[in-house]
Amino acid sequence: MNHRINRRQFQAIAASSTLAFSTAANAQPAPQPAPQMAFLSDTHVDADTNTVARGIRMAEHLEQVVGQVVDALPSGSHVIVNGDCAYLKGLPGDYATFAKLVAPLNNAGLQLHVTMGNHDDRGPLYQALSDQQSNDVAVEDKHVDVIRLGQTDVVLLDSLWKVNQVTGEIGAAQLQWLKEFLAADTQRPVVVVSHHNLQFSPPAGGKAYSGVKDTVAFTTLLQQHPRVKAYFYGHTHRWENRVLDGDAAQLHLVNLPAVAYVFDVKQPSGWVQGTFSDSELRLRINTLDRSHPNSDEELRVSLKV
Repeated sequence: MNHRINRRQFQAIAASSTLAFSTAANAQPAPQPAPQMAFLSDTHVDADTNTVARGIRMAEHLEQVVGQVVDALPSGSHVIVNGDCAYLKGLPGDYATFAKLVAPLNNAGLQLHVTMGNHDDRGPLYQALSDQQSNDVAVEDKHVDVIRLGQTDVVLLDSLWKVNQVTGEIGAAQLQWLKEFLAADTQRPVVVVSHHNLQFSPPAGGKAYSGVKDTVAFTTLLQQHPRVKAYFYGHTHRWENRVLDGDAAQLHLVNLPAVAYVFDVKQPSGWVQGTFSDSELRLRINTLDRSHPNSDEELRVSLKV
């Protein structure tokens, strides 16, 4: 068989090869997928996986949510459990069980981060989840972390004041660290995450604060920096969001739903999926009860500085 080609055929092949090379050389790199993050809160896991509170077996709820997160997020994504990982007193057995229940996240290539709630205890948590303890402590006796996600900084703060006491506190040392962090860069948007809700006024009748007792100092600092776009919290076992009253810069307050039980039967249990772009953070709640009225509800937070 004759495999020789004539001059016209050669010129046609050369032209097509040059075009293919030129197209490949000028091709733009494929766009990177938008960073993903899962926001969980209030898992309240007991050492005994069969423990039930308010009609809910907490271990079962966490197992379901972990499975959903693994299915929904690509490898390399981040997962935050925003406090009250343990049932009541942050006991070593609680965290041993918690560690087993969240192990599929690591197996799927997802990066786990936790914050401290009022039912947590830093020492036992670090014993069970040693990778959560940083060698570079930002604030003494506080669990602080920063996740650089695309163009956004996600700052994890520690509002644990005393174990198994409802009151939360940011504290002077952590506020000073946050002040310095926010002043160091004015261009990157910031999302702040901590367990306790804000509480601007002292409770009536001399009762203990149920939220952050230094809320005024904390929010004053956040509002001084327009690059702070949202404050995520848990603690109240509710899913709701609003903009901080009178805040022209639109500081969103995002109350994460509980993975475990709810205090109000109308509230959903579940988790929130976040998708980050350069301009906004898109949030969607994943309710464990797919028929719940809030199922797949979305919220958009501007990240424009």
